[in-house]
Amino acid sequence: MQIYALPYRNICQSDCWSEFWKQLGWDITQFDHDIKVRSYPTLFGTRIMVEKPLIFEESFLRELNIFAEKKRTSYVRVDPTLGQDYSFMGKYKFQNVTKLLKPFVTTRGCFINLSNETSLLWNNMSKTAKYLIRRAEKAGIEYKYQVSPAAGDLEIFYEHYSKNGADKNFPTLPYHTLELFSNIFGGRTALFTALDKKGQYLGGGLFITYENAVWWIFTTSSDLGKSVSIGYPLLWKSIQHFKEANYKYMDLGALYDERYKKEFKGHEGYSIFKLRFKPEVVYFPHPQIHYFNPLYKFFETK
Repeated sequence: MQIYALPYRNICQSDCWSEFWKQLGWDITQFDHDIKVRSYPTLFGTRIMVEKPLIFEESFLRELNIFAEKKRTSYVRVDPTLGQDYSFMGKYKFQNVTKLLKPFVTTRGCFINLSNETSLLWNNMSKTAKYLIRRAEKAGIEYKYQVSPAAGDLEIFYEHYSKNGADKNFPTLPYHTLELFSNIFGGRTALFTALDKKGQYLGGGLFITYENAVWWIFTTSSDLGKSVSIGYPLLWKSIQHFKEANYKYMDLGALYDERYKKEFKGHEGYSIFKLRFKPEVVYFPHPQIHYFNPLYKFFETK
């Protein structure tokens, strides 16, 4: 089914999200309609980013260009969300991004409608997912749920998160960034931990909530957890918990996007895992970029 508009507000325009980037050195400027714009100075000029604005109009783009000219800007990147008309951006020298620039954004994503009956959510899943969940339930896995996770539990989560990244050659955040993220979102941060009968760590999932939705931000598993495919029962338990807590949607984040094969190389298996839960899949519009510095454009598009 084609999704033309997200049924929930994107967290990228929330105050906590802006504060997180501010603590990492970005400046935050607020425009009309509560649109938050990030800027970061570099030797090649200031980088400016706008992620998933709730309202997107031509008047905002004119103001954004004026703002960029005052900032000695290298480029401005705008990531439109679903259901927005951005056909006028070409008049302002914006073009489709052909190579994603860090920090990467979700260009193809997915979410689960938690308003559906639990039986429907279960029946929608693949046979593989249901088999692995049943197997875990027979093994007697225990779950621990924390709001604003304690530093010690976050450290254990990070230990396995960083190891998983190293094993798969995926980039990972430093611990202080993960800790900062958790502290800023505070009571909106939730950590699910899975343990075996002996209390041994199997895996964990870090979530943040915003309005009527919950975001699955990071996940990890130990070597022991991998042997029982802990990701499946852990995500299913999380779905049940947040549904019972009256959240309406769970955003599972990015999927492999064939439009950006190089940037998403290695994420195919992770996407298969998510798709086994039969989420709603969305293709976001191409990120749009205006290069103010031709030299920057030359190096970034090579």
